[in-house]
Amino acid sequence: MKPAITILDYLWSGRKSWLKHHEECDCPFEKLSAEYIEQALKVEDWAEVVVVNDMPTLQMIRMYADDWNEICGPKAEARQLQEALDAYMEQVTQIMALQATKERQSSE
Repeated sequence: MKPAITILDYLWSGRKSWLKHHEECDCPFEKLSAEYIEQALKVEDWAEVVVVNDMPTLQMIRMYADDWNEICGPKAEARQLQEALDAYMEQVTQIMALQATKERQSSE
Protein backbone atom coordinates (compact mmCIF):
# COMPACT_ATOMS: atom_id res chain seq x y z
CA MET A 1 0.00 0.00 0.00
CA LYS A 2 1.30 3.45 -0.93
CA PRO A 3 1.99 5.87 1.90
CA ALA A 4 -0.10 9.01 2.32
CA ILE A 5 2.01 12.13 1.83
CA THR A 6 1.67 15.90 2.30
CA ILE A 7 1.63 18.30 -0.62
CA LEU A 8 5.25 19.26 0.08
CA ASP A 9 6.28 15.59 -0.03
CA TYR A 10 4.44 15.28 -3.33
CA LEU A 11 6.08 18.36 -4.83
CA TRP A 12 9.49 17.36 -3.50
CA SER A 13 9.20 13.91 -5.09
CA GLY A 14 10.00 15.34 -8.51
CA ARG A 15 6.70 14.38 -10.10
CA LYS A 16 6.06 18.07 -10.57
CA SER A 17 8.65 19.06 -13.14
CA TRP A 18 6.04 21.30 -14.84
CA LEU A 19 6.31 23.58 -11.80
CA LYS A 20 9.49 25.03 -13.27
CA HIS A 21 9.18 28.37 -15.02
CA HIS A 22 11.15 27.05 -18.02
CA GLU A 23 13.71 24.35 -18.83
CA GLU A 24 16.67 26.35 -17.51
CA CYS A 25 14.89 27.30 -14.29
CA ASP A 26 17.24 27.17 -11.33
CA CYS A 27 14.91 28.63 -8.70
CA PRO A 28 15.19 26.94 -5.32
CA PHE A 29 12.61 24.17 -5.09
CA GLU A 30 11.24 25.49 -1.82
CA LYS A 31 10.54 28.88 -3.43
CA LEU A 32 8.74 27.29 -6.38
CA SER A 33 6.70 25.06 -4.08
CA ALA A 34 5.71 27.90 -1.79
CA GLU A 35 4.77 30.14 -4.71
CA TYR A 36 2.78 27.38 -6.38
CA ILE A 37 0.89 26.46 -3.24
CA GLU A 38 0.19 30.11 -2.45
CA GLN A 39 -1.01 31.04 -5.94
CA ALA A 40 -2.69 27.91 -7.23
CA LEU A 41 -4.39 26.23 -4.30
CA LYS A 42 -6.72 27.25 -1.53
CA VAL A 43 -5.48 26.46 1.96
CA GLU A 44 -8.39 24.04 2.37
CA ASP A 45 -6.91 21.91 -0.44
CA TRP A 46 -3.68 21.12 1.40
CA ALA A 47 -4.17 21.89 5.11
CA GLU A 48 -6.73 21.83 7.89
CA VAL A 49 -7.02 23.60 11.21
CA VAL A 50 -6.73 21.30 14.21
CA VAL A 51 -6.79 22.24 17.89
CA VAL A 52 -3.85 21.02 19.95
CA ASN A 53 -3.69 22.00 23.63
CA ASP A 54 -6.47 24.55 23.08
CA MET A 55 -4.42 26.23 20.32
CA PRO A 56 -5.50 26.18 16.67
CA THR A 57 -2.76 24.78 14.45
CA LEU A 58 -2.50 24.37 10.69
CA GLN A 59 -1.85 20.71 9.87
CA MET A 60 -0.98 19.54 6.37
CA ILE A 61 -3.39 17.05 4.84
CA ARG A 62 -1.96 13.67 3.87
CA MET A 63 -3.18 11.99 0.67
CA TYR A 64 -1.90 9.49 -1.85
CA ALA A 65 0.19 10.76 -4.76
CA ASP A 66 -2.63 9.91 -7.20
CA ASP A 67 -4.96 12.18 -5.24
CA TRP A 68 -2.41 15.03 -5.36
CA ASN A 69 -2.14 14.44 -9.13
CA GLU A 70 -5.83 15.29 -9.38
CA ILE A 71 -5.46 18.46 -7.29
CA CYS A 72 -2.14 19.95 -8.36
CA GLY A 73 -0.36 17.46 -10.61
CA PRO A 74 -0.34 16.61 -14.29
CA LYS A 75 -4.04 15.72 -14.31
CA ALA A 76 -4.91 19.10 -12.83
CA GLU A 77 -2.68 20.82 -15.38
CA ALA A 78 -4.35 18.93 -18.25
CA ARG A 79 -7.77 19.87 -16.88
CA GLN A 80 -6.79 23.56 -16.68
CA LEU A 81 -5.46 23.50 -20.23
CA GLN A 82 -8.65 21.83 -21.49
CA GLU A 83 -10.78 24.45 -19.72
CA ALA A 84 -8.72 27.25 -21.33
CA LEU A 85 -9.06 25.59 -24.75
CA ASP A 86 -12.82 25.25 -24.29
CA ALA A 87 -13.09 28.95 -23.38
CA TYR A 88 -11.06 29.99 -26.44
CA MET A 89 -13.09 27.76 -28.73
CA GLU A 90 -16.30 29.29 -27.36
CA GLN A 91 -14.92 32.75 -28.15
CA VAL A 92 -13.96 31.63 -31.67
CA THR A 93 -17.46 30.26 -32.20
CA GLN A 94 -19.00 33.55 -31.09
CA ILE A 95 -16.68 35.59 -33.34
CA MET A 96 -17.47 33.37 -36.32
CA ALA A 97 -21.21 33.71 -35.65
CA LEU A 98 -20.90 37.50 -35.46
CA GLN A 99 -18.90 37.57 -38.69
CA ALA A 100 -21.46 35.39 -40.46
CA THR A 101 -24.26 37.67 -39.23
CA LYS A 102 -22.43 40.78 -40.51
CA GLU A 103 -21.83 39.17 -43.90
CA ARG A 104 -25.46 38.09 -44.17
CA GLN A 105 -26.69 41.58 -43.23
CA SER A 106 -24.33 43.29 -45.69
CA SER A 107 -25.51 41.10 -48.56
CA GLU A 108 -29.19 41.93 -47.95
